[in-house]
Amino acid sequence: TQAKVELQKVIDNYPLEKKQRTEALIELGNISLSVGANKEAISYYKKAYQACPTSDSNTMSQIIDKICDGFRGLDNSVARANQFIKYQKYGPAGEDGLIDTKDDLQDPLAKF
Repeated sequence: TQAKVELQKVIDNYPLEKKQRTEALIELGNISLSVGANKEAISYYKKAYQACPTSDSNTMSQIIDKICDGFRGLDNSVARANQFIKYQKYGPAGEDGLIDTKDDLQDPLAKF
C-alpha cells in the first residue's frame, strides 16, 4: 500500500531520528497485524523495539504490548507472548538468575 511505502521512506531517509523511525516501524507493524500478517508485524515491532530510545518508556511499553498481540495472533494462544514477557523480565537466565539451569529462556524474537 502507499502508506507502507511512505512509512518505509521515513525509515530509509531518517535513520538517525529514533523517535520517527520507531513510530514508522510501529505503524508498519500495525498495518501488517491488521491484515493478519503476524510474523511480519512481529518483525516490524522487534525493529521498533530496537530503535526506540530507552528513555521513552511509554513507547517501549506500547511496543511490548504490540509484540504480545502479534504472538497471540500467530499462535492463537498466549504461550509465546508469556515467554516473551518472561524473557524481558528475567533475560536468558530465567527466574533463578543462573545460566545453564532448567529455567533458562530462549528469546522468542530471535527468529524474527
